[in-house]
Amino acid sequence: MPLAGGKTMKKMRVKRLLVDNFRNCQKGDWFFSGGINVLYGHNGEGKTNVIESLYFSALGCSHRTFQEDDLINSAADGMGVCVVAEKEDGGETKIVIKKSARRKSKEITVDNSKVKPRELIGQIKAAIFSPEDLKLAKSEPALRRRFIDMQIAQVNSAYCFSLARYNKILQQRNKLLAAIKERKMSVNLLEVWDDQLAKEASLILPARLKTLLKISRLTAEVYGELSGRREKAGMVYCRREDGSSEFVGEDAENSYCWYKKGLAARIKKDTENASTGLGPHRDDIFFTLDGLPLKNFASQGQQRSFVLALKIAETMIIRDECGEYPILLLDDALSELDARRRQKLIDFLSGRIQTFITLTEKNLFKDFGRAVFYRVEKGVVSEA
Repeated sequence: MPLAGGKTMKKMRVKRLLVDNFRNCQKGDWFFSGGINVLYGHNGEGKTNVIESLYFSALGCSHRTFQEDDLINSAADGMGVCVVAEKEDGGETKIVIKKSARRKSKEITVDNSKVKPRELIGQIKAAIFSPEDLKLAKSEPALRRRFIDMQIAQVNSAYCFSLARYNKILQQRNKLLAAIKERKMSVNLLEVWDDQLAKEASLILPARLKTLLKISRLTAEVYGELSGRREKAGMVYCRREDGSSEFVGEDAENSYCWYKKGLAARIKKDTENASTGLGPHRDDIFFTLDGLPLKNFASQGQQRSFVLALKIAETMIIRDECGEYPILLLDDALSELDARRRQKLIDFLSGRIQTFITLTEKNLFKDFGRAVFYRVEKGVVSEA
């Protein structure tokens, strides 16, 4: 069973975190253990900001905001984070990200070499559970698409490039549609863009479906253990077009033909809207419990357990694809779990995954085994 054990894996661990004016963490240089790290302190002291800085260092984006200037301390005009990660062979990887309020883009270096944001993904693999992740269960499809895309990107760098190309082509097609609507360009020019868009879509869709098949199976198994097997968790990938939903097959060649035909069939409608209404950018993932939509029929506790199971499944897929577990960031994840579920989770994490857990009180739980505790107060981390 997923939470009952597993073979020993190689692992990269975050050894050191340095922050400079990252939210309320003005200055920090902290060392962490390779096991379970518990960050405790009152609400508003900066526990979540530490978690966010780790995630930002690994993936180059925040899990809480799309506005990166929000990450800069209000008294500063820029911020920086640095992570030193230790490999199993003793080598190290150093990631530095700097963002100035005066510049739109951020500067990223890996081992002192500048890289693009998409080239950062996969250097340090990470999975996160936070209160914001509950929106996965009940919010807009864009969040679920982003989740599956980030999952794939951490283990498949080619997917990042396909996704970037797809979005760039999509923007160009939409600009052309607007020009056609205003009778400034010929509709015949769409054929070239449609062909390119269909090619990238036919790479994105099978990758999503393949990953979803794995993560759905693992999520169902983990949720079953956490819930005592009272309900069965599931996921369905759906193509969305004009309010309808339909499952699409996995074959890349067939999906290319399907997209080409679909885009051609809706030229009139897309021109009227000056927007492309068909493609991976419109799709959704439906979460279910016993075949019913999670967002409509599940309690808050069931939704929390589902998303937590989803995140644990994410670590297992990264393990299977890359031979190593990611670091796991659990922000306010355990407060609503009963003692049995909590212990099952801790037993699984111990000695296997470097984990960062936030709590409001150090003595709230006494079943963390060999965990190392850190007090967080006014943006400062100190080992307890």
